[in-house]
Amino acid sequence: MKARLLLFVCLLTTGCSEMQSQTAFNDEDGSFKKIDPEKIFCEVDPMDYDLKVRFIGFEMTSDSKVTFGFILGKFFKAFDIKFRLLTGQATLALDLAKTLNPGKDIVNVLGYGTFLESEVGIDVDMGDLDAGFEHYSKTPLSRLAGRALDDGLKNLNKDLKDSDVAWRSRITGFLGKDGDLVSMPAGLQAGVKEGDKFKIYNVTHDWADPSRPCASEHRGSPPTTSTPIAYGVVEDASTFYSYLKITKMQDVAIQLGARIEVEKLKGSGRKLKRGVRLREVSTGAIAVENQTMNLIPYLEAQLKPKVRDSGFYLSK
Repeated sequence: MKARLLLFVCLLTTGCSEMQSQTAFNDEDGSFKKIDPEKIFCEVDPMDYDLKVRFIGFEMTSDSKVTFGFILGKFFKAFDIKFRLLTGQATLALDLAKTLNPGKDIVNVLGYGTFLESEVGIDVDMGDLDAGFEHYSKTPLSRLAGRALDDGLKNLNKDLKDSDVAWRSRITGFLGKDGDLVSMPAGLQAGVKEGDKFKIYNVTHDWADPSRPCASEHRGSPPTTSTPIAYGVVEDASTFYSYLKITKMQDVAIQLGARIEVEKLKGSGRKLKRGVRLREVSTGAIAVENQTMNLIPYLEAQLKPKVRDSGFYLSK
C-alpha cells in the first residue's frame, strides 16, 4: 500500500489549546513528526504501554566455588575469562505502565533463568564478550538472559490477564471528505485484519491537575456514554495503522482520541497484540577480569523478538 500521510488535528480533546496543533504520521516507515512542539499528544499516543526491563542479577559459580557477577546491587567478582560452571542464575524485573501514566506501574513481575542440569560442568569462555551480538548469543550469559526474559514475559502476561485489562486503541486521525474513515494506531503488527469490527466511545480524561493535562497524574478516561457512539470495520491495514470505515453512529461527533474496543474479530481464536514502548533496559555491571562490558544493546536485541512473541508489538 502506498504511504499514507495522516494529518492529526487537535479537536475536542481535553487540554487542547484554541490553536490547532498538528502532527504528521507516515505509516510506511512508522515515523511520527510533531509539527507543533508545544502540544503534547499524550491523549492520542499510538502506544498503549511503557515497559521497563531491569536485570537485577547475573551470577555464576565455578566448580572451585567462586561466584562471579552481581545480585541486587551486590557485586561478587569480575568474571574469569575461562572457568568450569557449577551453577548460575539471571534475575530480572519487568515493570509495565500505561503510556498516559508512565510513573505508575500496573504490573510488576520477576523473571528467573537458570542453567539446565546438562549444562553443569561445561567450560565457560567469557573472552571477546564485546565482539558482537552473534558471539554474545553463544555465551552462557545469553542463555541465562533469554530464559529470564521468557519467564518474566510469561509472568507479565499472566498478571495482565488476571487484571482483566481489555484490548483498546484510539482514533488518531480522520480521513475522507465526510470524515467517515478514521485511523487507529494498530495494524498488521497488532494482528488487525481487514473485516475486523470495532466499537467506538468518546472519553473524558481525568487529570489530577486539569490545568496540566499530560503533565499531571492521569486518573482514568471513562467513556462519556454507556453504549458505543459509533461502530467501524477495518477497510485497510498497514504495518502500523488500520483504517476503519464508520458503519453506524449516533448523532454525536467522534472526538480525536476516542476509545476503540473490539466488537468482533474476523475468524475464530484470534487475539490482538498490545502496543508497547521500551521505556528502559538496564543491568548491573558485568565485568570480565578488569574490563566492564556494556551488554544493554545485546539484551535489547534479545528482548525485542521475545516481546513480539508474547502478545505485544513494539514501537519503532
